[in-house]
Amino acid sequence: MFTYINNYPKDRENGWSNELQGVSNDGINWYFSQKEVLWKFPVAHDLNSKITKSDPSKGILKVKLNMQGYNHFGDLDYHDGKLFVPVEGGPVARIAIFDANDLSLICFSNINVRNAPWCAVNPNDGFIYTSVFSEVNFLIAYHYEIMNDGNLILTPMRQLFLYDESGNLMNLDRIQGGAFSKQNNLLYLVCDAHNSSNGIYVIDTVSGKKTDKIHVDYDPTSFGFTAEELEGITIWDLDNSTAPNVSGQLHLVMIDNVGTGDDDLYFKHYKAQIEKQGATLPQPSGQQNIIFNYLGNYPKERDNGWSEELNGVTHDDNNWFFTQRNRLWKFPVSHDLKIKTTSSAPESGILNTGIPQELSSLGYDHCGDLSYHEGFLFIPITGGSSPVIAAFKATDLSLVAFKALNQFSGIGWCAVNSLDECIYTSDKHLGGAVGDQVSPIVCFKINMELLKNQNKLELTEVKKLVLKNSLGTPINLKHMQGGTFDFENHLYLMNGYVEDFNEKDGGISVYDVNTGFLLVKSKSGSGNFNYEFHPGWSKYEEPEGLTYWDLNDGKAPNIKGVLHAIMLDNDLFGDDFYFKHYDKIIIDEGNINTFPDLDKIFIANTNPQSTEVHQRFCSWADNISIEHIKYYGSLQKALDDGFDGCYYCLRKYHTR
Repeated sequence: MFTYINNYPKDRENGWSNELQGVSNDGINWYFSQKEVLWKFPVAHDLNSKITKSDPSKGILKVKLNMQGYNHFGDLDYHDGKLFVPVEGGPVARIAIFDANDLSLICFSNINVRNAPWCAVNPNDGFIYTSVFSEVNFLIAYHYEIMNDGNLILTPMRQLFLYDESGNLMNLDRIQGGAFSKQNNLLYLVCDAHNSSNGIYVIDTVSGKKTDKIHVDYDPTSFGFTAEELEGITIWDLDNSTAPNVSGQLHLVMIDNVGTGDDDLYFKHYKAQIEKQGATLPQPSGQQNIIFNYLGNYPKERDNGWSEELNGVTHDDNNWFFTQRNRLWKFPVSHDLKIKTTSSAPESGILNTGIPQELSSLGYDHCGDLSYHEGFLFIPITGGSSPVIAAFKATDLSLVAFKALNQFSGIGWCAVNSLDECIYTSDKHLGGAVGDQVSPIVCFKINMELLKNQNKLELTEVKKLVLKNSLGTPINLKHMQGGTFDFENHLYLMNGYVEDFNEKDGGISVYDVNTGFLLVKSKSGSGNFNYEFHPGWSKYEEPEGLTYWDLNDGKAPNIKGVLHAIMLDNDLFGDDFYFKHYDKIIIDEGNINTFPDLDKIFIANTNPQSTEVHQRFCSWADNISIEHIKYYGSLQKALDDGFDGCYYCLRKYHTR
């Protein structure tokens, strides 16, 4: 897809190459940034010519950095008649906006990071993206607004986390430049690391995933010192011969810092068929928007003889399977689950068994949420030295084999995806704080032939799945309780705990396995997808397992719907069983919406006691009552409507 063409200029001290940092274009002109100078050249200008000063008659302009305490431009970007330029050297970095016509400064604003070596505007959302220089695993996107008084207001909108092809979080060093495609959802990110990870990373801006990496032939070190250095990048289809001796679509600045005199410029050019004007572009992957309708509980608040410490549920075509802490149950689908049952009734198809001696003798005493696949029940069991996945025959509940998973400290659930014949599971807690290592879901391939023919359970790790919200940020799920799959590659997860837990953080969440993106999440106590539970005193209610089974044909007494989820009321004398049921009412094809609502960037409080406006991230905005919330896409409009700026997040506009 990407082919190196040549360098032009090559090994050239051209009067403006010393400490060259960035490059951009408007389709008519080149724009370059040195450390303390901005340049503008018409496309017809031969970049090999030596230039040291402005020549307005030829369209060549030069302007020096003039900000007290700041001494370093980064890689810049052109958008909508303006140049967006990061500026460093002061206590914090800045984003400055210049008029592309005459290079005059329009406005600037500080951002809350020490360095910002590059910035670029994403034409798909209009946000300014940037990152720090080292240990980069996410980009920050800012909404910008130029106010009537000339101030620039930057509002953080999203973090675009970066993943490799396998979905693992990347950590890139020495990021020097970036440019967004205007034709597709790609970002070209320049990495100048002094090892094999350097090059141009091609990033899908919807998922944050690396789709390709372009090798750059250069030598970053010489005798232990930096010699050649990758800098900025721009996208411009120049196969039309308008730029002297330059062709291709990707154009990358490299400078040679070694030797006497100014730094030598190598301007590298690459063919990129996907960036040619009129190129046939790949179609964006569709994503399903799923809406569930809550049907109620059955059984409801029921101590049915086997609800004590109930943990999991699954099914085959004709039977329910449930796990208590140390017991496994089987009920025909025709059995009324409200009926109190305390023992097996084989003549009615009701079976139960405890944890087998082979495991209980090793200390195993806790079964988690289970999963059925091709005649076997796969159950996570803990209490011994390492968690195990145990395989039981679904016919008679006899143990077949088990496999220890030493990489986990504990397992509360597992789920088999029939589409890839893999079993998915995770540690007790899923995810990690921003900047920390993310604890993912791990996927194991099941050797079903070995299990069926030799009664051996062989699990081979094949991938890790990092779950992400709609902005691409890794999701933290505490107290993993259950998991199941439908037949459309969607993973349903349950999390929550009986006490010391905020119910807003738990319940049912549904993810696309291909991308890891969150599709929909339940709410506790409201909405169509209502999974209500109340942890802590005095209810002590707890989420448990769930399963996906279309029961709208009426074969299960008093139960309808496709998704069925356990909620347990941990009573002192026998836990009460709540079995919640949901129908899937809409599956609507569409694209992933990765961007925040542009009409909800600022949040105003209409309460006459306040009448303040806040940026969307401000903690004070969380305290506004729903009936007093008014959203704005423009701060200027909110101020014009009489709202006062928040003292904490909009202090420039706090007047009362």
